[in-house]
Amino acid sequence: LADLLARAKELAKGATDPVLMSVATLTGHVYRAYGPYVGAVGNRASREGGVLAALDRHAEAWGEPMESSRPRREDYAFVAPKSSAEDVLSSNRLASVATPRGHQFPFAFLDIAAGLKGEPIPFVHLDIAGAAYSPVDWQSGTPTAAPVLSLIAYLAGA
Repeated sequence: LADLLARAKELAKGATDPVLMSVATLTGHVYRAYGPYVGAVGNRASREGGVLAALDRHAEAWGEPMESSRPRREDYAFVAPKSSAEDVLSSNRLASVATPRGHQFPFAFLDIAAGLKGEPIPFVHLDIAGAAYSPVDWQSGTPTAAPVLSLIAYLAGA
């Protein structure tokens, strides 16, 4: 995912008002934190540019509520190199559900690994681990397609 975001960043350089988004089930922690809702984590540019707020409005209107959070200092410290042999850490020895801020630090990893940190390009990750199935059970739940309607509405500028 970081490689794709790095390439998207390159393609976005000449674009007018680019926004980068990723949608994946990065962690089980987001379900522990928010239950059956999409967890939206965005960088500063996405907050200041109103991207997260617009996504939230569309999600509420389309019945696909999401919970927003932001990366913090400790998320970046968590993935910071611990030796000169490392650039960035992608994980730890604990399960994400047992890790404080277990869905925010993977955002920090993506932000750094894709070369987006500090860039003016809005970047939002939508963690759909809790919203992908109803009930939340990948073996017997029904796929929800959340947050597809919200994303379509956002892209359509509705």
